[in-house]
Amino acid sequence: MLPGAPFNSVCTALGFHGPKFHLIRRSNECPNVQIDVKTLLSSLSGKEFPQLLPYLNQQRKTIIHVRTIKLGYRVFIYLFKHAPNTYNRHFRDLIEAGAIEVE
Repeated sequence: MLPGAPFNSVCTALGFHGPKFHLIRRSNECPNVQIDVKTLLSSLSGKEFPQLLPYLNQQRKTIIHVRTIKLGYRVFIYLFKHAPNTYNRHFRDLIEAGAIEVE
């Protein structure tokens, strides 16, 4: 359905208005793309994100959207520490050599 009056009418009839819903338009040209929107249950101010570990172990490309670079870095460090040793071997060598500092 194209944006406009008919679309707005359907949304209003279904009770979808304001910030209470997200509209995700998906192209049928990429049937192998899966969109998974979940609310994070752990604190955003923390350093642990166990809800993300299943994405790390599924052997697929994944995009995790965060609001700030600082939060993105904390998520990266958490996932990196929990990644199997076979992942990022060269980066791990740099950390062990002290060339890169990790919180």
